[in-house]
Amino acid sequence: MRGLIAGKYEVVEEIGQGAAGTTYKGRDKRRGSIVTLRLRRDQLADDPEQRAPVERRVQLARELRHDHIVPVLWLAREWNQHYVVEEWVDAEPLDHVLRERRALPPADALRIAQQLADALAHAHERGVIHGDLTPASVLIRSTVPPHAMLAAFGSADLEAGRAAVPPALLPYAAPERLMGGDLDARIDVFALGLVLFEMLEGRRLFSSADEHELRNLLLDGSGPLLPQFTRILPPGVSALVARMIRRSPAKRPSAALVRSEIDACLPRVPSIEPAAGASKATAAAPAAATT
Repeated sequence: MRGLIAGKYEVVEEIGQGAAGTTYKGRDKRRGSIVTLRLRRDQLADDPEQRAPVERRVQLARELRHDHIVPVLWLAREWNQHYVVEEWVDAEPLDHVLRERRALPPADALRIAQQLADALAHAHERGVIHGDLTPASVLIRSTVPPHAMLAAFGSADLEAGRAAVPPALLPYAAPERLMGGDLDARIDVFALGLVLFEMLEGRRLFSSADEHELRNLLLDGSGPLLPQFTRILPPGVSALVARMIRRSPAKRPSAALVRSEIDACLPRVPSIEPAAGASKATAAAPAAATT
């Protein structure tokens, strides 16, 4: 990639490939500041009707102000390519953290999930859906306790239907997204439930090298109906994750309710981890809970 994007942004380096597309570290040549440039997967045509919903989502994302949301600056256009421009955050993506550490301490995982649920509740109350929530879109500052920030607002392609769900997003995609149905804020709750499971267990709940098989795991009930945890967790965590990943959107809790339930769980986080090789699971809800 050469030249300036929209006459002002210089690409410094590529920093990742994720569900939202290719991400670059950039420099605003006019202001001298570092920014993040997220190249959208879709190639928007010159038709204003096709661009309108995307521009509307980015505009709504620009209005979000929250401690756990990376600020969106604007939508930059260069030919038929569109970049969501964000403030630069010096932090490590959660997927990198999980590759290095696998499972996180329960207290850290729950605090991160609480912060993300708070960010989502703030966005949902203002009519903004994230739509690309994966560990790659979560940035972690190495503070104590950890400080999470949700990036890539405005980058999701929510109009293209099931055929456009990219491989990086597929393990976190709600069933209604794969079926090409109407999408709302509950797709974010589903994804957050799977991210929370992954932080606690160090593995994905739904995983397969075959894309068709992975879609079937998410859609037809052949996947695990309940999250089975192998470590001691506060009462209610397993049941909460199970409700977040119910296949029926109407049965999932709101992000605000997830936040409040995690708040209630945090004081009961155990201080002692299970011994190596131990297998301890929290109480499971009835199997019908995730239908």
